[in-house]
Amino acid sequence: MATSRVMTSSLIFLGTICLQALHAQDSANLATISAPAVGDPTNFPNPKFYEKSTKYCYGAGSNYWKTFDGAEFIFEGCCSYTLLQDSKRWISLKNLQCGFAGRAKEFTIKPDGAHTIVATCSNITVNDEAVQVNNLNLGYAKGAVRINKFGEYYVLRYGTLTMGWDCDGSWFIELDEPINFDNSTNPFKGMCGNYDGVAKNDLLINGEDVGVLKFGDSHSFNFEQCPKPEDPPKCSNNVILLEAKEVCSSFTKSPFSECHNKVSYESFYSRCINDYCLAAEQLPGQQHVSNDVACNIFAQYSFLCGKEQFWFNWRTEAFCTKQCANPIMKFVEDFSECTPSCLNVDSTETCIAKNKYPACTCSNGYLSDGDSCYLPMDCPCTFRGQTYAAGEYVQTDCEKCFCTFGKLECTHYNLAKTCSIYGFEHVTTFDGYDYSFKTPVDQYTLVQSTIERGEPGYLHISFENLNAGSPEFFYTRPTSLKIEFSSNPSQNVILVAEVKKHKFVVSINDVVKDFTKESSCQENNVTVALIRDNALIINGDGFQVRMMSGGDLFVRLGLNYMSKTNGLCGNYNGKEDDEFMSKDGIVETKESFLKSFSGSHKCFNTSKTDPCTSNTAVAASGKLQEKCNLLTDPTVLGAPCAGARFNKQNKDYYYEACLEDLCVEINAPDLGGDAPLPSVCHYIEAKALYCLKNGISVFGWPNKTIATTFCRELFQFSQSCL
Repeated sequence: MATSRVMTSSLIFLGTICLQALHAQDSANLATISAPAVGDPTNFPNPKFYEKSTKYCYGAGSNYWKTFDGAEFIFEGCCSYTLLQDSKRWISLKNLQCGFAGRAKEFTIKPDGAHTIVATCSNITVNDEAVQVNNLNLGYAKGAVRINKFGEYYVLRYGTLTMGWDCDGSWFIELDEPINFDNSTNPFKGMCGNYDGVAKNDLLINGEDVGVLKFGDSHSFNFEQCPKPEDPPKCSNNVILLEAKEVCSSFTKSPFSECHNKVSYESFYSRCINDYCLAAEQLPGQQHVSNDVACNIFAQYSFLCGKEQFWFNWRTEAFCTKQCANPIMKFVEDFSECTPSCLNVDSTETCIAKNKYPACTCSNGYLSDGDSCYLPMDCPCTFRGQTYAAGEYVQTDCEKCFCTFGKLECTHYNLAKTCSIYGFEHVTTFDGYDYSFKTPVDQYTLVQSTIERGEPGYLHISFENLNAGSPEFFYTRPTSLKIEFSSNPSQNVILVAEVKKHKFVVSINDVVKDFTKESSCQENNVTVALIRDNALIINGDGFQVRMMSGGDLFVRLGLNYMSKTNGLCGNYNGKEDDEFMSKDGIVETKESFLKSFSGSHKCFNTSKTDPCTSNTAVAASGKLQEKCNLLTDPTVLGAPCAGARFNKQNKDYYYEACLEDLCVEINAPDLGGDAPLPSVCHYIEAKALYCLKNGISVFGWPNKTIATTFCRELFQFSQSCL
């Protein structure tokens, strides 16, 4: 007698199905419960080949695959696989889970020779830098790489390539380019097929039909970790099997049946039955897991129907219901990429929707702000990680703004912008982009105007580094500053400022200036002032430079230099997404960008060991965090600035820079193991100045609390216009 699965008198709701308590004595008594016949649904169908090339490749769970050209097959592979490879790009998938729970995947996307994107659900890095993409922001955009979140899908775009993935194991790759009929010139390889418009040759190897297992295995890598592929396991419990057939029979009914002429359902039906069974067998008593497995496969089929331009809302309160975080929102299967939101009120004017996605959305007349809904006039505004309510004013650097209809309407003032380099070479550009670098390079160009040398307005600012520490944990600090500028065609001035034993030595056109404490001089249209013998202020026509004896540099440029500069300080054009622009006007990777403004021909490598993972740093982590916690202490900078988050990653960049540098200090033998507390003042000042110029109030700055207790050397830039 087969083992029966006895359930309580409660009802299991899945679709229009209502399975009452089954008090079966053996499997024979359950023979009357069966799904409509489609062959044996427990046997996975053979590969199918469709005449229509879809131009998208799709995968779901751990075993469903559909190629660009329309070949559909089941392959259970618990390994890493090449999805797409041609002469210019490579995309791979690593299954982090297998079987019915096979949802977690890691994708590696290399759309060219300069970018590597790695993604697991919402954890996304671009060239090893973490990026934050969610429904609350406009996504990531730098160079040709665009990453957004639409409902449940993260979507990457690069030229003609679009790739999307969710957190439940589904993904797609879409190509907006001609079919590659001549596969000999640029052969396509991988699980997604050869993209030649012919489905029947997608699974061949050297023209031979070797079967699905060998085909899939041929595209695996990391062989030493890769188990041999096998056919998916089958359900062994007849009672659960019949229950699974009943649950999954919704595939044969409306509204799913209305899509059968567009997307074959047999593979999904078979996967639903088998995965439901396996979940029920392996996790007895956890009915919600089996239900969730089935609902996920229904969702996969629905998404493919949408890719064929057939959308239908199939969920109900009793059938795979989805609850939104906000009760006034509703879940739909056809959320458009062009749906207006508070962050993008006018998106429908310029947006062309290529896809639709399952998502929570607002009722008609309301706009989404992530998890909330607003009337358009009530939409909040977001600026540099800060949220402002409708009707609220914010004073930023060079402008006063009013929040209305989700946008900041600003009145601009003729104020300068500041670039800073502080700590162990952390940079905030003129346009507000933050980045760090650790390279043993002697010289860099900080600012270089596009105006020719000798012409009025020409400006070139560079610095030389002190390199110290160990090969593993080295650090660099600016020790020499060179400014070359032209105020008129007949005058070219070169000013050099060096720090020697924490004292400044300044020369103008090779003539050394004798500075005493609180002294200043003016000649050749430049004024140089020494403040408290630890800070040097240099004022020229349209620029101001401050150099601290500890190596921090601050450069302030007037609007006459806007869009006329390049260098480590960026291109000063009001945009953050093109800061890594080379002298040739090409947006580069960070490494190539730094190299283009380097005066060194040494071997160039920006990779570094995380200094906070060493045994020494881990042992002292509590003490180091205590020091950097001053940056988030409301009694130091006030609550608004202490809790501020900066840049598109919504992080406290200054806290992270502080912690990283203290870890370097404690590892570097040149510095000793105990960095004095005043070193934290550099980051406190950098954060305070950032808050001030972005309209965030700073408590008592710079005359109270930490400023007078530990940071006597700190002072503010003049906020006057240049």
